[in-house]
Amino acid sequence: MAITKSRKQAPSSGKSYTEKEFNEQELIRAGVESPELFQLWIYTLKFADTISILSKREALNFWQKYWKTAVAVLGRINVADPKHRFWFPRLKGLLLFALEELIDSLDKPDLVEFSNRGSTRFELLGETTIEIGSAFGTDRIIYAGKAVTIYKGVDDIVGKGELMIAVKHEASGCWSHRPSPKNAPVPLSDYKKSKSALREYPAALKGELTHSQSRKLAELLGLTVRENYAYLLK
Repeated sequence: MAITKSRKQAPSSGKSYTEKEFNEQELIRAGVESPELFQLWIYTLKFADTISILSKREALNFWQKYWKTAVAVLGRINVADPKHRFWFPRLKGLLLFALEELIDSLDKPDLVEFSNRGSTRFELLGETTIEIGSAFGTDRIIYAGKAVTIYKGVDDIVGKGELMIAVKHEASGCWSHRPSPKNAPVPLSDYKKSKSALREYPAALKGELTHSQSRKLAELLGLTVRENYAYLLK
């Protein structure tokens, strides 16, 4: 399947989507091992391939529909399972490409409206789950439990990744950076093991508290809280 605008570059690899980022045998193997993510990748590719020829309303509706479908798929899999790791960075790269295409297709009033609307619950759940899947594949997981996952974000330009804490969203099975009553109950064993993993982690980290309940969770994990940030001090 060819991408309509081959001038674009894949954010995750720097290669054009018309180039082969992996060989056919690798793709087949990964598809057999993780058929649900393979189908989601095909669906994402379809979106990225057709967004430039959709009307603005069709493109925006597809974007919202996409995340509902993605969350349904992502919530059924174990993101820690190595068989899924092939797909997470490729999904993220395609989604960045599709988002850029979507933004390019909007005129100024629609772009302002799209920018101001904020991410939907499905987008946040899907993006966080894909991000955690990628963290497993790049050895950035600090602790992975039944209801809490702690990991280091991707390094910024000065080589410092942010401390990230996610909790399990009970209804969808996905992961969220926003603690809420809709999340799965956190067992005491998760708190104990995560605090131990943070104590043993060799580097200092900090993370922004993005939700009203994030402060309480950070304190329960033994982190130092100052203003809107949680600190892992060493």
